[in-house]
Formats: sequence, C-alpha cells, structure tokens
Amino acid sequence: MSEEVEYRCFIGGLAWSTSDRGLRDAFEKYGHLLEAKKAMDEAIAAMNGMDLDGRTITVDKAQPLQGGSGRDHDGTAQRTIGTVRRMTGMVLRKIGMVGMVVGIAMDLIAMAIALEDEAGMVAAVEVLEERGTVVLHTIAPELEAFTKILLQRRKKWKVSAFGSLVKFEVKVTLDGLFVNMCSLCLMNDKFAKSLSSRSLVARLVYGHLSLFVVGSLLLSASPMAMIVAGSSTSFLVHPRLCSPTCTFPTIFNFGDSNSDTGGLSAAFGQAPYPNGQTFFHSPSGRFSDGRLIVDFIAEELGLPYLNAFLDSIGSNFSHGANFATAGSTVRPPNTTISQSGASPISLDVQLVQFSDFVTRSQLIRSRGGVFEHLLPRKEYFSQALYTFDIGQNDLTTGLKLNMTTDQIKAYIPDVLDQLSNAIRKVYKSGGRRFWIHNTGPIGCLPYVLDRWSVPASQIDKHGCAIPRNEIARYYNSELKRRVVALRKELSKASITYVDVYSIKLTLITQAKKLGFKDPLVACCGHGGKYNFNKLIKCGVKYMVKGKETVLAKSCKDVASRVNWDGVHFTETANRWIFQQINSGVFSDPSIPLKFACTR
Repeated sequence: MSEEVEYRCFIGGLAWSTSDRGLRDAFEKYGHLLEAKKAMDEAIAAMNGMDLDGRTITVDKAQPLQGGSGRDHDGTAQRTIGTVRRMTGMVLRKIGMVGMVVGIAMDLIAMAIALEDEAGMVAAVEVLEERGTVVLHTIAPELEAFTKILLQRRKKWKVSAFGSLVKFEVKVTLDGLFVNMCSLCLMNDKFAKSLSSRSLVARLVYGHLSLFVVGSLLLSASPMAMIVAGSSTSFLVHPRLCSPTCTFPTIFNFGDSNSDTGGLSAAFGQAPYPNGQTFFHSPSGRFSDGRLIVDFIAEELGLPYLNAFLDSIGSNFSHGANFATAGSTVRPPNTTISQSGASPISLDVQLVQFSDFVTRSQLIRSRGGVFEHLLPRKEYFSQALYTFDIGQNDLTTGLKLNMTTDQIKAYIPDVLDQLSNAIRKVYKSGGRRFWIHNTGPIGCLPYVLDRWSVPASQIDKHGCAIPRNEIARYYNSELKRRVVALRKELSKASITYVDVYSIKLTLITQAKKLGFKDPLVACCGHGGKYNFNKLIKCGVKYMVKGKETVLAKSCKDVASRVNWDGVHFTETANRWIFQQINSGVFSDPSIPLKFACTR
C-alpha cells in the first residue's frame, strides 16, 4: 500500500441528527477514511449529492486555507484556536470565557432550529466580543429562559439582561430581533477596525447553511475566532455580511396612509394635532403621533425624511419623493373621497406623477442654481430604493361593500396584476432596487373590528377577526408569488419582499411581553370597546353646545401603545416594526435594508 496521507474533504448539507458513526458508515463502504487518495476520490464522486438522513449532502475536496500573508495555515495547528469537535457542525472553541459562550450559542442554535421546525418561526443567535465583553444575542423570545439557565450554570458569570457593556460581564439581549445579520461571530476592536486587511478564514454561507469546516481568524496581536457553524436548515446568513453595504442616494415611495408623509394633507388639509405630537411636535402630514416606518427607513439610509410629491411648501426632492397618500388604493376608486374615504391618488396616478417627476426634474435641474440642490441627479433614479406599501385599502374596500371573504379574494388577483404592472413600469423607467411590504393583519385593527364586526366564534384568542386576517394572508401569499415571478422576469432588479404581516401580528399578539399594552385599543379615539368612532376622528374639532371641541384626544401613555387612531400605529410601534424589518429576518431574500441592492 502507498504511504497513508491525511486527505480531507468538505461535507455540507448534513442533518443535525447525523452522527459521527452514521457519517463514518456512509463513507467506509468506499474504504477507510484515511486510506489512499484514490479511494477518497471515488467516495467523493459517489457520495456528492446523495441522500443521508433525509438531507441531500454535498461532498468535495477541502481546500487549504490561505492567510492574509499568503501562507498556508492548513497545517499550523498551534496557531488555530481550538479543534473541530464534530464533522456534523460543531464549532471551534477557544479556551476560556469566549469558548464557553460559543458553547452556549451552539445549544441555542439547536433550540432555534427546533423552534423553526416545530413552530414555523425563524430563530437565530449571534455571539460577538466587544471591548473585552462577550455579548450573546438571540432573536427568539422563546429562548430567554433557556439562555438564562445556561448562563447561570456558569456561576462565576454575572447575567445582565438589557444591561450596559461592562468588561468581562456577559450581556444577554432578548429584545426582539437583533439588527445585524443572523450569524455566529466573535469579534474584537482591532478586528473591526481592520476587517478589510485581515485574513478571514471562516466562510459565511447564504441560504441553507452547510459549512462544517470551521477556521479561525489569525490576528498578530489578539487572536479571536470568527466562527460559523450550523445545519442545512434555513439559517439566515448572507455572503455580504462583511461586505460594503449598498448606497441609496434616494428613496421613491408609493403607498397609502401607512407611509404618507404629507400627500393627502397637501391636497385636502393637514391631519390635525395631536398627529405629529411626539416627534415633530406639530402636524406633519402623517397619521401618527410621530414617525412612520418610511421615516425610519430614511434614517437608516442616512437620508432626510421624504417630502410628499404633492407638497409644494419647503420641499426638497434631492433625496427622493413620496407619492403615497392616505386612503390610496392599487385599483382606481369609483367613488369620491367624501363618499368612501378613498384617495383619488391611486397607484396608477402615483405612477403618472413619478414619470412626470423623472422627466421634469432633470429639465428643471439643468437650469442650475438652487434647482441643483432641490432635485435628484439623473443617475440617482437607477440607484434609488423604490418602496411599495399599498394594498390594505383595496381589501377594506370590499368590506365597505359588504362583500364576503370569498368575494374579496376573487378580486385580489386583479389588484396584484395592477401592482405588478406598476413595478414593471418603474423598472422600465430605470428602477432596479425594490422593497415591497405585504399588508398587515387588518383583522386586528380597531377600526375594522368596530366597523365590520364578526361573531364571537370568529374572534381568535387575541381578539382579532379571523376572516379579516384570512383575507390579508391570502393577499400576501399571492403577492409573494408575484414577487417571485417578477424576479425572473426583471432580471436586473433586486426585489425584496418584506413580511410586515408577521411582524405586526407578533407585536399585537405579544404586546405585553414586548412592553406594550392595549394593542386593540386606539390611543387617540373616542368611546367604545376599541376607543374608536368612525364619526369622531383623532384631533378633529366638532361643535358641542356651540363650541368647537376636540373629542378624540391622545392618550397619556402613547409611548407604550401600539395603535394610534384605530387605523395607524404609534411612533413607538413603528420603530419596533422597523427594527424587525431592518434585521432582514422577515424579508425574502433574508437581507437587512442596507443590502437591498443584492440580487
């Protein structure tokens, strides 16, 4: 026999249930694992793509890991941190506190995957070291108790929930979704400052995580391991996690009152105070006490808040424009705003406005002077983020006409045909980056519960109307199908579908756990079970005994409330919703906002 040589191979896509013994049994039919190279070649050829424990695995030659100086680190065991514990996905461990935390993270990952498999939810864990402090983040509230138990077994560690970073203190953050991508990452200041120049051996894999060969980050001064491990479950890690983020010089928004920053107010009069009270301290054209999700999107991208296209007073469109108006629908309404509340500025009109804006903005900008500072550059249109948050009013239109659930479902395909065509038109105009929100759980909104009540048997345990949410879920499932089709059709576009429904439903159904209260009761309303009266709107003055009086006033605890006026959300709720959106966990593909140019 020829001299034995250790011949390593990469094995990906394994199930968590695959054991070392099972893996060995699968391979040894082709020869001993450390037999001649020829036997391993045959094993690789035969086993690549085979089914093992219900998973399709990938097998290939393992390549030597190259360091930043060009040296082969594959054999330098004395400089790597730890050893591979299991071929099935366990992780390198560093001796000491960091290694212990990574061990806890491994346990949490197993729990997270179980949660995903059993409850259909997405869960993830992140570990990092910052300024000498190991920080463990999870995004699944169900992991809270399990995390504390694991940490408290190490009695020498102080467990601090929501505490400040203190050297050598373990901080457990369980506040919903962590903003960064879902990964396992150990990092220190020197690494953070020199990421681009250091040797990153570990690989981040997107989609079905199938990386089981774990490497280390070799730093000359303070070695730390950047580690990724997992199974072939849908664990959310993106290859551009450590890459530069996208640049969005402008945002162009199409929508309804959920993202209207002054369109309807410019045309039909300001949404009265206390709208705007929390952040703007005066009416701002928004139907909320403060900022909307689109405002937080702008903040995250480093842009000013969007001015409404219809607002001619003090507007600056150099960073984009907002075509949304409260009451807008995808399909053109056949009633006036005074008859039904539907805005005449439906999506088709918004597209006409956008098309006109593209052409005229460049003609006027070419005049120079102040116009150069108030209007976007030509190239900004192809680099912009195009956001769509519309469709809710198309569903409630059917409720206003006393349609059944099936009758409303029947016209949803036409709504989505028109929405798809709108996206095509923007694409034809040069738009390439699309951010599309589905619609929320309308059956949990006070105005829907009050105006279109259902029998008690059709109210779920959280107080939401089951058939109304069924309509929203159907709309969303069909919208997602359209988005998938558009990705194939519009090959140069990056289209992100955002599951706002799940986020809002979580907020409403777990309000108390998340620090909110009375999710089905309007903060700014008047009377009734839901503090909502369709005839008495938030902030509007009515004649009472010959005197103008505001009947629907803001509640005093707005910061802890979910619903603002029966229809819209409070700023606190909008901020929380945005934080979950920004994590990327509820998006398809699973990327945070700043990576929305990734196809």
